[in-house]
Amino acid sequence: MQEFECPKCHRMLPENAVFCPFCGSLARNDMDDPAKPFGEPPVAPVVSPVNQPEPKVNDSVPEPPFPIEPQEKPQTQDTMPKESFRKRNILIAILLVVFAILFVVSNLFYGDHGKVGHEPNDSISINESNNLEELVILRRALQDVGMMSDGATAAYAVRVARNEKTNAERIVGVTSMSNSITGVAMFKIYTVVRNNGSDWAIEETPKTVNLTDHVLDFNPQSLMAEKNVVPQSATVNGKNYFFFAYKDMPVSGNDDNTRVVLALYNVDTQELRQFPFGGSVKIRDGKELVYGRLNGETSSPESRFAQAQAEKIKLIYVPTQEELEAERLAQEEAALNDPDRADDKWLHDNEETEEKLSTGAEVAVNPKTYDTPILKMGDIKGQINNELYSVMLGKNGNVYGFNKTTRQYYVIDGSGKATDIHFASDGAAEATLNIITGSGRIIYNLNTNRLRRE
Repeated sequence: MQEFECPKCHRMLPENAVFCPFCGSLARNDMDDPAKPFGEPPVAPVVSPVNQPEPKVNDSVPEPPFPIEPQEKPQTQDTMPKESFRKRNILIAILLVVFAILFVVSNLFYGDHGKVGHEPNDSISINESNNLEELVILRRALQDVGMMSDGATAAYAVRVARNEKTNAERIVGVTSMSNSITGVAMFKIYTVVRNNGSDWAIEETPKTVNLTDHVLDFNPQSLMAEKNVVPQSATVNGKNYFFFAYKDMPVSGNDDNTRVVLALYNVDTQELRQFPFGGSVKIRDGKELVYGRLNGETSSPESRFAQAQAEKIKLIYVPTQEELEAERLAQEEAALNDPDRADDKWLHDNEETEEKLSTGAEVAVNPKTYDTPILKMGDIKGQINNELYSVMLGKNGNVYGFNKTTRQYYVIDGSGKATDIHFASDGAAEATLNIITGSGRIIYNLNTNRLRRE
């Protein structure tokens, strides 16, 4: 049976079809001969089935049984415009290229099979915030000689000045390893060189630093360092240095011992100089910062360089002069509050007492009290007691009291001039104490802590 195409929806129809069963459109335009398909030469009519009347020429054209929306002919590869094919092929090609680049990059930076015959080593990682090219070179050079099998991390790497003798290119870098459970930490400083386009190779034995009961953090993000500060190649006082920094935390969790260590490694002599900034951890603007005092010498060009870099590392809080003075006074006060320095504390608090006593005026004192003894038994020269007080004369000429009611110790007279002591009377609750000195007598009221000289 021959077929012809519907002029409306382009579907293929039987040769004797009058209406399109798909879109309902008239399939013929030669109604004088219903058996003649549209656009085709006349052919012999097909015999109609039994009991089905043949259509007559004069019969009216029947309406389709129900309205059908015209359907557009779906596009296939044969009907799709050539321009669409071209755009699709270009898009597919671009996607393939992107996937290929991502695959190569992922293997270059995160795989351990970049070279033929290389054994994979998943224990190595790279800090993304550093110079990636130098870190990759350092890592590969170390892998080639099996020096990265201890689980260390490639922390920093930078290009430094060429070797003056051989003119070789040089990259200096650090690997680190830290175990917070065992407290074992270490870092190594390597130099890799290349001559006249040859492969990069380890130049010498690394500089190794071992620490115990410490946890090290070499992440620049933890240091909150400004861009291009850590690490860097620097020339200080005519010497070529590799500069880096790390956070040093005690395993015991004592924040007062947390440090930020700034390091200068001389790439020519392999000398390592470290400048620790540390002390207590303080909260400022919601962040934990290390109090930024440089512990050690501060006058060399290298130390001045380190102090300048410390101002660019936001983990280090550099205090002002006013804050430093306030801290010094607080430390002195804290030291004077030690029971072993009770005599110094009395002198500090009563600097004007002697001058006032010389005028004959009665002077009020506010002695510092302690819960533990402030005078050793072997240092006692004499002692008197009543129901309320126990008073001791020290071999150093100072007078000490013990209040039996409050169970506290204190210095009565710390001038060091007393030669003898006794109560004014034998009363059980006598509170007046006579202190004999080389120049007279001091009368001290133990209840009011007031004294005068006679």
